[in-house]
Amino acid sequence: MIDFSLICNVKILEIQDLSVSFKQGNLWQNAINGINFSVFEGEALGIVGESGSGKSVTSLSIMKLLSSQAKYDSGKILWQEHEGQTVDLLKLSEDQIRHYRGRKIAMIFQEPMTSLNPVYTCGDQVMEAILLHQKCTKKEAKDKTIALFNEVQLPRP
Repeated sequence: MIDFSLICNVKILEIQDLSVSFKQGNLWQNAINGINFSVFEGEALGIVGESGSGKSVTSLSIMKLLSSQAKYDSGKILWQEHEGQTVDLLKLSEDQIRHYRGRKIAMIFQEPMTSLNPVYTCGDQVMEAILLHQKCTKKEAKDKTIALFNEVQLPRP
């Protein structure tokens, strides 16, 4: 096993002892229990497991996108700012976490029909996200979208 901390020494995300439960009737059912992992700058992390093992709950927890029927039982979700400051995303209000979503941290959902709308072009949908999360004009958002598509080598961006 490769120790990525030796290669990529800047930890950008750390999950510590994360546990989440969902309300079912009058009871709380544990969904994930004591999850721990770190992501370092330049590192790609894949979360794999059987259906129902908690992959989506873990990922949605990081973004604080769980339903109102969920609660965080324990843990920390630590985001490392470029200025060296560490922020526990779990302690942020809904307004505060919106500052991070899409700008600093994002998720690619596995269900394409809930992620992209086939009625609109991919370019329009990426531009919409840029306009929502960055202060820029439509022209700047279009230029950024084209640059992103070029970066991932999409044909005819």
